[in-house]
Amino acid sequence: MGVFIAKQYMSRRSSSTTPSYKIITSSAGESLVEAYHAVFSYLSSSLNIYTELAKLCGSGFYRRASPPDKNTSTIFCKNNAETHYKYYNAPTRRIYDPYESFQLYNSHGNCFAFALYLSSKMNGANMFPQELVDISPFIEQVGTGHKKYLRVKPSLEKEAYRAFVQNDYLIINMMLNIVSSTQHIYDMYEYEWDKMTQEERDDFGIDVRYSFKSYLKDFKKMAKNIDNVHHMTWDQIINWDEASQNILPHDNSGIPHAGTPGHLQEFDYKTRVSSKSRSRSWGETRRRTPRSNDT
Repeated sequence: MGVFIAKQYMSRRSSSTTPSYKIITSSAGESLVEAYHAVFSYLSSSLNIYTELAKLCGSGFYRRASPPDKNTSTIFCKNNAETHYKYYNAPTRRIYDPYESFQLYNSHGNCFAFALYLSSKMNGANMFPQELVDISPFIEQVGTGHKKYLRVKPSLEKEAYRAFVQNDYLIINMMLNIVSSTQHIYDMYEYEWDKMTQEERDDFGIDVRYSFKSYLKDFKKMAKNIDNVHHMTWDQIINWDEASQNILPHDNSGIPHAGTPGHLQEFDYKTRVSSKSRSRSWGETRRRTPRSNDT
């Protein structure tokens, strides 16, 4: 997930949905797809769930700042409120960061899934049938030392944004399909859903009568519409540009004036980038800390 910026800076956008959904948007104005996605990320942070997901993708999982063993492929992340998942591949002795491969720098919510994707592809686990877009041709590293960061190349911002939306759209839908088609994974998510406390439900705005079965069905329907997912990606870009005084560096989205009316209409975000930019070989902060006491 990356560094989280306070919800009051999020764009007041909403996705096209029906009134039947039982998760409400937050008072800060997040879109409905963001509200549903926040719950999914939170449930996925369960130690039992994520360990099993990593196993299916050919890796171990550890909550620590670095890989525990150089001879074992693993996904790892810090166990705190600003966690970001990375994948370590033992054969290459290399750490793969979703920010360098598929994800908008400092965006939140999907790095846990991108790390699983990296593990699955590099270990031949075949858990993710569709190819994500390799964003490395669109980004560059700037700064030095602790001020070093990644940003989109100014001349490629339109292509980069299409890639970010496409990757968010594909990874969310593939993760939802894994849960719905893998019975023991589904059961683990349902268990975590059922044992959420009233405080947790209130935090996410979940109606006590709303079942996990209904939630997953509604979220899958919502996520199938790329317009809904695009709002989630777009909100984060607008957020950084409008709240730049709260982050360092101030322009880390690499997309200047993203909040300007009409800027979105300058290009078709649904258009896939060319095959030249696609992968050849192949987190982020939640509202609450990761679920660690799985009993």
